[in-house]
Amino acid sequence: MNPEDIEGGALEQRVTVLETVLNCMSASVAAFDANGRFLLANPAARQFALGRDPGLTPENWEERFEIFGPDGRTPCTPEDYPHVRAVRGESSDAAQFVVRLRESGALMRISVTARPLTDRDGARLGGVVVFQEVTAVEETKAELRRTADRLRVQARFMETVLHSISDGVIAADGDGKHVFSNQVADRLFGEDHRNAQDFDRSGHYGLFLPDGETPFPAAELPLGRAVRGETTDDVEMLLRNPHAPDGTTVRVSGRPLRDEQGVSQGGVVLFHEVTRLKRAERDLRRTAEQLRARSQMQETYFHSIPEGVVVVDAAGEPLMINALAERLGGIGTADAAPADWPPEHGIFFPDQVTPVPGAELPLTRALRGEATDGMELFLRNPSVPDGIFVSMNGRTLFDDDGALRGAVAVFRDVTARVRAEEALTQAFAEGRTEILDTILHNIGNAINSVVTGVSAIREEYARNEPLRRLRALAKAVEGHQQDWARYLETDPQGRKVIPFVSALAEEFEKQSAWMEKTMDRVDKRVGHIVDIVRTQRSVERSAMVEKDVVLREAIMRAVRLIGESLSKRGYRVAVDCDEAPYEVRIHESRFHQMMVNLIKNAMESLDDLRAAGGLTGKPAIRVRARGEGALLVVEVSDNGAGFNSKHARRLFQAGYTTKETGSGLGLHATANYAAVSGGSVEATSRGHGKGATIRVRLRLSPGAGSSAGKQPAA
Repeated sequence: MNPEDIEGGALEQRVTVLETVLNCMSASVAAFDANGRFLLANPAARQFALGRDPGLTPENWEERFEIFGPDGRTPCTPEDYPHVRAVRGESSDAAQFVVRLRESGALMRISVTARPLTDRDGARLGGVVVFQEVTAVEETKAELRRTADRLRVQARFMETVLHSISDGVIAADGDGKHVFSNQVADRLFGEDHRNAQDFDRSGHYGLFLPDGETPFPAAELPLGRAVRGETTDDVEMLLRNPHAPDGTTVRVSGRPLRDEQGVSQGGVVLFHEVTRLKRAERDLRRTAEQLRARSQMQETYFHSIPEGVVVVDAAGEPLMINALAERLGGIGTADAAPADWPPEHGIFFPDQVTPVPGAELPLTRALRGEATDGMELFLRNPSVPDGIFVSMNGRTLFDDDGALRGAVAVFRDVTARVRAEEALTQAFAEGRTEILDTILHNIGNAINSVVTGVSAIREEYARNEPLRRLRALAKAVEGHQQDWARYLETDPQGRKVIPFVSALAEEFEKQSAWMEKTMDRVDKRVGHIVDIVRTQRSVERSAMVEKDVVLREAIMRAVRLIGESLSKRGYRVAVDCDEAPYEVRIHESRFHQMMVNLIKNAMESLDDLRAAGGLTGKPAIRVRARGEGALLVVEVSDNGAGFNSKHARRLFQAGYTTKETGSGLGLHATANYAAVSGGSVEATSRGHGKGATIRVRLRLSPGAGSSAGKQPAA
């Protein structure tokens, strides 16, 4: 037989195999000659109106197609078409375009890979493009976050195309002998599979059913069935062998290879790796389970928080209501709009009589875009027949575009606090004399500080050393009015005048600065007196206004108020807030006055012991604050006179004092403040002459506080 005939027969068989492969590919393949004219295309390319049309050239391409960039709006010029670039010798990989077929008007997104077509010597013969519609893939990719890497193909016609696709390809002849495999197949099965004589041995290649344990039935292998003339689609199997030790999930499709008479000459399979897709499905299921668990946990927390929460949509229809809101307010998911709630749920103003207009409810106001904080209301309904006081906040809910989505209202039961304030108000009404005495006591403390400052100013003016030296200078220079210049330049005493004046100016500046500082302190102390009166008036009106303050600064303001009296005595106050919240929500003025009373009490205890001659060590006053659950504990200790422990309880009674000039109201006011806050106060001492500690526990209002004793991180 002629060798050329043998070679031609093998080549013909090879071309038949490859054409069959191309014909069963989902990707579209087309080739163009060196002039850019269309040569041939596989069946998949015919949806793009490509056929054997020698009239299709780069010049008339635009008459049949409109091609846009990936954005679908920017037109592409013919010079940028992938097949035109391939004919010029340029390559492109997985380039995306939007194509409109002018004849049908169909619009689709395609991914195109193009390569120059060359002969064995590298001479350019034209170009080949592999393209595939990826509209659905792009939509799926957004959901499953998969990339379109597997759609990349390299643009060598025939074998080049098959080696560049992401699917594995294996072809066998009618006897089951290897004919062709691409790089993907070689990677998964190893190159030794090319020498195989029988592709029906699933165990040899590590092919299993999707369970990963059961060997795939040899008779059902897609390649063997394709050789027998059968067609298979998307058969899923697990591949695990030395080349894929961790296991790879693939979906396999098989087609017979037929000659022109339709006689099977072999078979070809295409298999697609879906490991990442299966893993993504498992991850998606796992994530869904985690989200369900988290949702259950959040729902449990939502129904367990000690505050009632109601969420409504933009129309006022209830969306979410936690258990406390249902229990206290009798509010359910089938309720009417918030504007109709007051009569149904018994919502009144704090006077417990006047119904709240529906339009004034925090939830209704939030639906109008208004925020509400701390609005106090009274609820009385079948769920709470005795009635409760609540403090309610309302906020508007917006979507990402700033449009109204609904509103949320949060309320908490403040009945105990309101009842305590009412009791306090009644106590003040019944004991107004005690209140007035307390006011006078607090004002007396502040006035003592003012008097101290004024006395210091008077003493400074009495001695006024800079003024005395100025008068001496004036007297010294009176006799040199006629020869002033000569006196300053030549006289030994005259040459000292200018340095003396400069030094004197500095003394006047220091004196002026001291006077300004002292007057500022006096001014602040007078302001404090006004604040005491204002505070007591607010108490009488039950307006216990609280605010967030930095604890250490609040304590130091009290220390500074009586700082001058402490300095004169040589006493120092050590403040330790390392174990306390950085910020606390308190009634600032009452806390300030309490600290002044306690520190002043410690100072006077040191005075008493010193006067009795019993102060042997260094006088010390220590203020220590710490957190204790929901309480703030403040301790003021001294090493002063102390007291007999059997008198500890009497120390906080109105009018009781161990000092000859004391009013007995300072510690009493402290005890009242602690009781109103829900806390307590106690005094301890080891006996006379052994110091004392006053320990105050204040119940803090929620909403403030940070890391103990330290500036919160920015």
